[in-house]
Amino acid sequence: MPYFTKPESKKFDPRERLPHHLYHKPIYAVPYEHFDGMYSDENGETDALYITIGLAQWPENDDVSVKVMRYDDKNGKWSRGSEELPLSRAVDLATFIALTVFGAENGYLDIPAGTLHNQDQPIHVVQEQRSEDELKTFEQGTKWHEHVLRERLNKLAEVLNELKKKGRL
Repeated sequence: MPYFTKPESKKFDPRERLPHHLYHKPIYAVPYEHFDGMYSDENGETDALYITIGLAQWPENDDVSVKVMRYDDKNGKWSRGSEELPLSRAVDLATFIALTVFGAENGYLDIPAGTLHNQDQPIHVVQEQRSEDELKTFEQGTKWHEHVLRERLNKLAEVLNELKKKGRL
């Protein structure tokens, strides 16, 4: 099993073992189904069974990426919809999520200079032209996720601050 708890517990055991036959080669894996934000519950009812960091599928396993390992219970197979991301993209996505959900106002989002690699000036993002229903659905979706996102981003900030205090960042 790719993890352990202290004291030892089976509470977070995943329902499927981590796959090793896929092209993404996990080096570290966390059973994720019990922690998948609003998609998890006491029964772990999600298709995202693991989050992993390992050797990328492309190009030729010479890069490091993160991946959400999704399992399709209906077909009894690991999903092709599992997503693999280079590490810098995962960090950029977390930053973009934070700025979008908590920083966008009236259809505008400012990304300060230096937020992204090699970004020497601010980027001002204007919301895409969408139907009123699509915009309402997006707003409701971000509101629905807001509590979990706030919790997870605050925890990320704590971890980063602690690593910085220890001189590791």
